Amino acid sequence: MTVLNIALSQDADIFAVVDTFASASITPVIVVDGNGGDDVITILDTHAVMTVNAGDGNDSIYVFGNSSVLNLNGDDGDDTFYIFASLHENTSNVSPGDAGPVGNTIIPTEPMRRSTLTAAPATTACSFSQPS
Repeated sequence: MTVLNIALSQDADIFAVVDTFASASITPVIVVDGNGGDDVITILDTHAVMTVNAGDGNDSIYVFGNSSVLNLNGDDGDDTFYIFASLHENTSNVSPGDAGPVGNTIIPTEPMRRSTLTAAPATTACSFSQPS
């Protein structure tokens, strides 16, 4: 199986995934590595299992939709996850990673019943904000 690996720079990047190719694989076939910097990563839709590793820095990840499994890993830094949609049950897996001095934030704009939040290590600060 071939995996498409996308490595962003060590600086602050702005990267968007409009859609992916379709794949029946149950393991990630697309991996985005944010590396260093305060990145902004936007996911509009996916049709293949995808993993986003935010990397170091205070990153912002926006998810507007996913038609396949989407794994979001915050890694180091104070990361913020904006979950606007998760189209299928158990398709957004969020692992905040190690927080910086402020902590990680997950802001769901729809019920998180369709997502899985992986518990952060005991030393990691993570807040879960439900919009009003």
